Amino acid sequence: MSRKDPYFSFKDRDSVEYKPQYGTAYTPRQEKILSGELPLEDIRPNELSLLKQKAKHLGDMEGTTIAALARRLMPQAKIIFATAYSDYAVRAFELRADDYLLKPFNPDRIREALKRCTAEPAPAVSAAPPVLHRIAVNSNRSTTLLDTDEITYIETDGIGRGCILHTISGKSYPDTTSLGEYESRLGEQDFYRIHKTCFVHLRYIVSIFPWTGNSFALRVRGTDSVLPISRELRRRLNI
Repeated sequence: MSRKDPYFSFKDRDSVEYKPQYGTAYTPRQEKILSGELPLEDIRPNELSLLKQKAKHLGDMEGTTIAALARRLMPQAKIIFATAYSDYAVRAFELRADDYLLKPFNPDRIREALKRCTAEPAPAVSAAPPVLHRIAVNSNRSTTLLDTDEITYIETDGIGRGCILHTISGKSYPDTTSLGEYESRLGEQDFYRIHKTCFVHLRYIVSIFPWTGNSFALRVRGTDSVLPISRELRRRLNI
């Protein structure tokens, strides 16, 4: 069929928007997406809506899967989780979701989330910092080189301006560097400031749960320590 064929209403047969005027058939590529035959890594940005349709009608794909794919294909995309469950909060953390809305939805919270996502970004003032794979930790009159992938969280030492770095192996490394300095070094990577006293590696978060009073906390792999979540972060996650 040519693009001018009267039996077809869209321009591109491979487009997710392609549909015949008569009947409900899909293109071969669309059939592969719906059947799961086409690998997720081969999905194009304009085909994400078809994945949504697949999840709605077949019930075999979680919204978190679509969100992860959207984040990979469109790193600057704005993602808002809207759900009746708090179980996806950890995954939302990992995907750097812009907001997390829980049912029953509050109209003011929805407007606030949309306003934040549609606001004009601040003009860039400098190039993005390079990704750090190893950092030097100064402790006990010696310097230790740590892979950033090994760090589960960094907390203030409670006695001065230094920090303690905790690793997936269970070892801890005191350091004279401040938490603010580590935030400036690692904030563009998979680390997030969850409290004024703590900075966590998103990859290692395993649970978020109610803690004392009306507060919440989380745990990371490799330790039983309870890490408090700030009010600001709780507000963003609507918990």
